Amino acid sequence: MESFPGAPAFTLRRTSAERITMPMERRNFSSILFGLLLVLSTGTAAVTFHSVLATWGMTAAEWLLLGLYTILVVWIGSSFWICVFGAIRLLGDNRRQRGEKPMPLLHPGPWQHARTAVVMPLYHEEAERALDGLRATYESLEELGAIEAFHFFVLSDSRDPAKCRNEERAWLRLCRDLGAGGRLFLRRRKCNTGKKAGNIQEFCERWGRCYDYMIILDADSIMAGETILDMMRRMEAEERLGLLQAWPTPVNGRSLFARVQQFAANVQGRLIAAGLSVLMEPCGTYWGHNAIIRVEAFMQSCGLPRLSGRPPLGGEILSHDFVEAALLLRRGWRIRIMVDGEGSYEEGPPNLIEHMNRDRRWCQGNLQHARLILTEGFKFPSRMNFVMGVLSYAASPLWLAFMMLAVVVAAQPLPFHLEALRAWLMSMNDHGVPSHIPWLIGLTVTLLLGPKALGLLLGVVDAERRRASGGAAALCASIVLEVAVTALIAPLMMLMHAEFVATTLAGYTTKWDAQQRDTDAIKLRDAARLLGPRCAVGATLAAMAAWWAPALIFWMLPLLVSFVVAIPLVVLSSREHKERGPARLPWLFRTPPETMPSPVLSRLRSVRALRGRRRLFHVRQDDPLEAEVSLLLGRGPAS
Repeated sequence: MESFPGAPAFTLRRTSAERITMPMERRNFSSILFGLLLVLSTGTAAVTFHSVLATWGMTAAEWLLLGLYTILVVWIGSSFWICVFGAIRLLGDNRRQRGEKPMPLLHPGPWQHARTAVVMPLYHEEAERALDGLRATYESLEELGAIEAFHFFVLSDSRDPAKCRNEERAWLRLCRDLGAGGRLFLRRRKCNTGKKAGNIQEFCERWGRCYDYMIILDADSIMAGETILDMMRRMEAEERLGLLQAWPTPVNGRSLFARVQQFAANVQGRLIAAGLSVLMEPCGTYWGHNAIIRVEAFMQSCGLPRLSGRPPLGGEILSHDFVEAALLLRRGWRIRIMVDGEGSYEEGPPNLIEHMNRDRRWCQGNLQHARLILTEGFKFPSRMNFVMGVLSYAASPLWLAFMMLAVVVAAQPLPFHLEALRAWLMSMNDHGVPSHIPWLIGLTVTLLLGPKALGLLLGVVDAERRRASGGAAALCASIVLEVAVTALIAPLMMLMHAEFVATTLAGYTTKWDAQQRDTDAIKLRDAARLLGPRCAVGATLAAMAAWWAPALIFWMLPLLVSFVVAIPLVVLSSREHKERGPARLPWLFRTPPETMPSPVLSRLRSVRALRGRRRLFHVRQDDPLEAEVSLLLGRGPAS
């Protein structure tokens, strides 16, 4: 392996005197307008809810209920207005693209003089699967004639001997197939302190000074060469741009759960990314992968501190990406989010259990950020990013507390309270129903489902995306079914997120293990063992609430149904899309990357299909590559 001595020190700049002063930026009026709209919608909802509660007088419990409702409206309202700004941005981009000529692929660009490292950290991943994505990215750049400007690094933190050997075999096979000797490197650390962030830190300490940029990939990342070169052009054009984050489109979902999630991301996730690009620029965020980073900026800014105290809220920072973005901004570098293009992809969890395992890790990492909100020198967008990250998990216990408090209020023995809530819930009766109740319900539903409606509007207006989704009717049906599936699993996810927050605050530390990425159907007994106790608790609470406060029976019934059907739904949704049910409706949950795959995705699928055929025909114990790996790494002959 090639080595580059003399790397600069990688340290954290802590004091305000060390910060670089950034040129005055043009005021982002979009963010001011966003704040005004959020305050207006939250104030309207809070005043209306207060009017409902105050009709028959206010108690301490009702004031607390109003406070919880206001916080939750801020949370769902922020998502709604981010999507509104994203929709405006994407509609404008569509109009501009229709009038532009396509840019030729091969033309002079920054790769003629810039050096870039493509970095993929691994920890106990399935090596061949991960390197398939790296291979597709490599071949895409090679096809464009730009490969000379890139080196590729597989940075392994694995400790399991079998996993390590598989990584070595997969790396050597890829080097041999691509003729990438001297360009594709495998590095394994002796001590994996700091996890992924520490892995990248050591890479920068050893080899960072040799590169202008580095592109960070996850084990499930795929990026097209055209996208990488476009990102390099943008970095070259803006000297103070420290990080450019490409929105990673979820692809290659085979289970029903994965397909529903990737469809939702294509409908609503794209809106959120576009909205953030409008509201946060030039103080954007970083999602840890599918991003290009100016190495100089990263090395002088992004050494992570160790939080005081013991884990889970102390020690090493787990969710490092938000913190690194805040450190870059604090030192005067800009961060932008790129959504105007295709070619940046990732693969999501195949089932709900794996999805929640990932959320358990993210929950601990995001809760750590609460300790960094008031850190000296951080910019306001960075602080808000931390707050939203904490709320993404803290919202679940708040929703749970809101519902439990609503039960307490509804069950109060005072007749006027009972009649008030009964009137609210049975609002079809015109006698004694306050006129503002329909407005309150309508506003809440709009904030919750508005992003779906905006996604539908964009999908219908954009002719190319409409065709890729199977037409307007298929798009509408898919959104309706996606909302139904999400609504059925939402109570279980709320209960589990509340559990994650509670156990983290109680001192329980999670392990940061590798994610399962291949589709593997969940067995009924496994789902019952893992989720059964939680579903039983949720169903019992919903039934007790309905019994204790009969006025809430129409609200508790959907919760009770969702907990009853959750386990069968988790099992069915973990199966491959082609096995049953959805195979009869192939036009559901279609996305543009699936129906109109880019060349890099087509290449990835071909590579995996070929590897699958090889496995079907032979698995040889005396594979000559095994001996080659052993000799290359200085071991004895393979057994």
